[in-house]
Amino acid sequence: MEKLSSGFRLALSIDGEVMVPCDRCLDDMPQEVQAESELRVKFGEQYKDDGDDLIVIEEDKGIINVAWFLYEVVALA
Repeated sequence: MEKLSSGFRLALSIDGEVMVPCDRCLDDMPQEVQAESELRVKFGEQYKDDGDDLIVIEEDKGIINVAWFLYEVVALA
């Protein structure tokens, strides 16, 4: 995480393996995953997710749950 003048920049780096179903037999099999992504976070009046790499969170809360963003990075990798 890097603090910027307008908010924060989160650098997400994923390296590991996930279990996915085989296309032929539907048994679980390990799949290597390596991905990097970047997420920018700004403070604003209300939560806003434009779908890009910019998230606006409420100033009074100041908390962001990155679980969904990590899931998306892994799923797309």
